[in-house]
Amino acid sequence: MHTKISHTALHLFISLFISFVFIVLGKWIFSEWGVVERTALDRLRPETFKHLCQDSSLNFIKLYDIYFARVEKLMGEKYPEIYGLLGYVAFKKGKYEAAASYYKTALERNHAFAPSFSNLGVIYYRQGLYTESFKLLQNSLMLDFKYSFETIISSKRIYVPIVINCIGGAEKLPDYLRSMQFEAMRLSLFLQKRIHNEEAAPLTQEPNLICF
Repeated sequence: MHTKISHTALHLFISLFISFVFIVLGKWIFSEWGVVERTALDRLRPETFKHLCQDSSLNFIKLYDIYFARVEKLMGEKYPEIYGLLGYVAFKKGKYEAAASYYKTALERNHAFAPSFSNLGVIYYRQGLYTESFKLLQNSLMLDFKYSFETIISSKRIYVPIVINCIGGAEKLPDYLRSMQFEAMRLSLFLQKRIHNEEAAPLTQEPNLICF
């Protein structure tokens, strides 16, 4: 009788151990494939992106920082635009060097996206690198407006939520991008005079990034 109980207990222990191994192994496999990570990513994702453009509260910035770092880990290769958003978050936290580094990576992965040139140009302006800033702003003005629009609209997971919740919908995106072009032109003209030691009227407001 005692031997029978011992065998039953042993079988139960082995069954529990095998189940435990399969659970741990399954979690590891799903994590490697990104399934578990994506679930965690979705939990971290804010319900609305409006604070990305409108709120400088560090509580929101920290949340986006965590979110975009997770996105970078999962989708950096497939979604080059994530580096622009990482740059934007770094900029809002006052980390200009990190922001510039992210935007450089964004440009390496997509060298035809005007907002990356424009935003990096603004960062360089804030750092006092006027010549470099001028060149980047000029590049942003020469790039195809339609391509930038289509790149944003095709980014369903990353850019489209921003367009909907921050800008107000796809119908307002062209005007938003035109305002970027206008600001890039305004700052570019100011820098051109500054570089050539010509008298330039002071900027009425400090140039800022757009949220791409």
